[in-house]
Amino acid sequence: MFFKPKNKQQVIGLSQDEQYFCLVLNDFNSVEVKWYEKTAHTLQDILFILNTEYKQTKVIQSVSDKFIWRKYVFFPIHYTNTMIYKQVIELLKQELPIALEDIYFDYQVIKQNEVYKIILYALIKNQEIEHSVSQEVILDSESFCYLRGIHHLLKQQDCDLEDGIKNSYIFKDKLIQLEESEFCITDLKKLSNITESKRLVSLGKIQKNKIFENNEYIELILPLDEERVSSCLYVTALGATLWNGKGLI
Repeated sequence: MFFKPKNKQQVIGLSQDEQYFCLVLNDFNSVEVKWYEKTAHTLQDILFILNTEYKQTKVIQSVSDKFIWRKYVFFPIHYTNTMIYKQVIELLKQELPIALEDIYFDYQVIKQNEVYKIILYALIKNQEIEHSVSQEVILDSESFCYLRGIHHLLKQQDCDLEDGIKNSYIFKDKLIQLEESEFCITDLKKLSNITESKRLVSLGKIQKNKIFENNEYIELILPLDEERVSSCLYVTALGATLWNGKGLI
């Protein structure tokens, strides 16, 4: 058994790397964490057990952003939801060299002045995300999950990241910067290309860089029991449990 079943619907966040799966159950009163080695378990095994033993469970699975295709388009303000949907379908057919049945897709509609801004996401189906079980599985950006987890943990430490200061986040070997409804990911080896930042947020110690010498530094250090396998996977899976149906944090 993964987690002790509860009467109410449970939300479980799932993250993974080359060696491990991390599952986090967050009922907002307590957090349970389970680790599974890939040498002994497959994603399909885990999802099948969740579907069998936890009928009321919603699973949010983080997906690496390198597999997610994004496009930004604008439509006139008079477009209805049906018109937007039809245009999105046509764009997918034109832009992607694969059939619609071979992808997952979603889009976000944002009203800006006198137009609709559409953020379109597409993901090719493969064995890492293809699910043969009937249970609902929600796929979410790994970066968004990570940022939600970081914000949640820092709020618990009375650290406010939503105070109007422009934040940059170190995630793996990348730097993430948010700008309203968009975000930019830059390789740490190409830091000279980044835009201005005011505060640098990291999981663990930050290796100081002269590009950020005028920045405020925030370092989130996790308790040893949570980082004995991977702090990054834990924070990502925790952030997945905080999914609210919106693109950003």
